[in-house]
Amino acid sequence: MRILFLSGREIEYQRNTFVLNLLKRFGHVDEFQSGFEKFVRGSILRRTLLLYAYLSLKKTFNYDLIFVGFYGHLLAISLHHTFRAPVIFDAFISTYDTLCFDRKTFSPKSIFGRLAYWLDKKSCEFSDIILLDTPQHIEYFVEEFNLNQKKFFWLPVGCDENIFFPRKYTRNTDIDLRVLCYSTYLPLHGMDIVIRAAHKLLVEKHIKFQLVGNGQEFSKIKNYIDKNKLTNVTLLPPVTLPELPTLISESDVILGGHFGNSNKAQRVIPGKVYQVLAMQKPLIAGDTSANRTLLSHGENSILVPPNNPELLAEAILQLRDNEFLRDRISENGRLLFEEKCSVDANTDKMREIISYIQGML
Repeated sequence: MRILFLSGREIEYQRNTFVLNLLKRFGHVDEFQSGFEKFVRGSILRRTLLLYAYLSLKKTFNYDLIFVGFYGHLLAISLHHTFRAPVIFDAFISTYDTLCFDRKTFSPKSIFGRLAYWLDKKSCEFSDIILLDTPQHIEYFVEEFNLNQKKFFWLPVGCDENIFFPRKYTRNTDIDLRVLCYSTYLPLHGMDIVIRAAHKLLVEKHIKFQLVGNGQEFSKIKNYIDKNKLTNVTLLPPVTLPELPTLISESDVILGGHFGNSNKAQRVIPGKVYQVLAMQKPLIAGDTSANRTLLSHGENSILVPPNNPELLAEAILQLRDNEFLRDRISENGRLLFEEKCSVDANTDKMREIISYIQGML
């Protein structure tokens, strides 16, 4: 089988890497971004238009399957009129929900809000199969955009298993607990809940927080830290993906989120959850409907209700005081990853998806 893999975001993006590694088990995969990325710097729109123009000039029609990875909404619409091969579209996120309700960049009734809605709906309608990361996310797409549920399959986000795997760890005896949270500071992530939990633990002199990243709410979070003199919190800039495992391995507890109380938080499992599970580290995550489809409280994670800094602080103390619980959660988390989230575990699911689309032809 010859497969063409396209994406509006870089191939190295966590979701794209996971899917690409799966597809390579089913045939020869041509990656149209790899080797072409220097020409597609800039906005997703510019990247997509240039990529589409390049493919049109190449007249690449001899594929058995076209896979449109993240972010591929514009590609999914344009490819519908160009290629004869069936298209699997990894929608991954809703543009409409992200821009109008999560980030609140546009009003849903504005021109850009309506355009985002149209983009989500048409990219799915023009694709033969649509992938999303959870059953809850599929339910949202089907209901919000009035789409055919039979076209949808769900596939976990996964991670790059060549980077995220268990590593040896030496505890820092000067600190009882090092808590790590890395984020792009979107409202969805609930970083305000994290720092309010850190505020409550300020009296615990040997619990230290490292917050890694930057983004929309970073200034608000920094102002809160400065105003309340949270000496137990260290802010670090974003790190590259290959650098991230070192930070994870050197931490005692990792906050996976999402800790915000938005509707989207109930529908999606954070990508960092898969990374932490893969690295066999103690995980605290939001007690959401999506997380519950994968995680079990007290077995492979500690789940805390969204928008609840008090219970998040209690969960951190619980893991500090119970080494046996930390070890059990870590070991069970790794087993869970191997059984449900790894490339090996999802090979049969991808085979089912490919078989289904071949049966449609």
